[in-house]
Amino acid sequence: MNSETFAKIAIAGATKICEFKDFVPDDAVVCPDATSEFEQSLFGAVTRYMLGSEHMCSQVLGVCENPHYGQIDLKDVVKEVLSTKPASLENDNFINNLYTQMEADSSERGVIRAVHISDVHLDTLYKEGTKADCDSFLCCRSESGMASSDERAAGQWGDTLGKCDLPVKTFESLIDFAVHSAEVAPDMIFWTGDNSSHNIWNNSDEEVTRYTEMVTNMIKDAVKDTDITVLPIHGNHDTWPVDE
Repeated sequence: MNSETFAKIAIAGATKICEFKDFVPDDAVVCPDATSEFEQSLFGAVTRYMLGSEHMCSQVLGVCENPHYGQIDLKDVVKEVLSTKPASLENDNFINNLYTQMEADSSERGVIRAVHISDVHLDTLYKEGTKADCDSFLCCRSESGMASSDERAAGQWGDTLGKCDLPVKTFESLIDFAVHSAEVAPDMIFWTGDNSSHNIWNNSDEEVTRYTEMVTNMIKDAVKDTDITVLPIHGNHDTWPVDE
């Protein structure tokens, strides 16, 4: 069996397993498409770890004593790391001493005001009036269908209770208020990514890049001619496939 054939079998199996799981209401579409999108990662993980020679020998066939696979307790790992702390640092209370000095210092200290922007998740396909609670993983789009009088509808500025991402104009309003409002007046902005929409089963590298460029330009335009420092970092939705 060549690698291409095995990959197809692995993907088909993962898709079938996915169909039995209650991941999303429309798993007949989302689950198979997501499986295909993560094809390379899925195939690589399966062949390298689950079907790797060491794992097969020790865990499946049971004829190898090494390597030994076992569950790791993070508390035990932390204890082991701390047990190797050098004696010279054993009673080092550097941080506590800093706080003690700060409490004893009665002089006025400068204040830095910061805004934290995270998980923007813009959706350029957001459509007001569509179903905010639909039969899909992501709603508030034309494909969700228009909401009837007794259904929750996507609002002008978004929806906080439905399964929807953020309209572009809502983020534009937010960043404008954060930068130019006297109530906020930040010295810096922490921007921790996750700019793209949640349609992870059918998005692309180009789409994810486009969202990051869009948010970047919106923030740049908002802070130009100001002294605000922007400290950005990408999130797990700013790569393709997601989490890569």
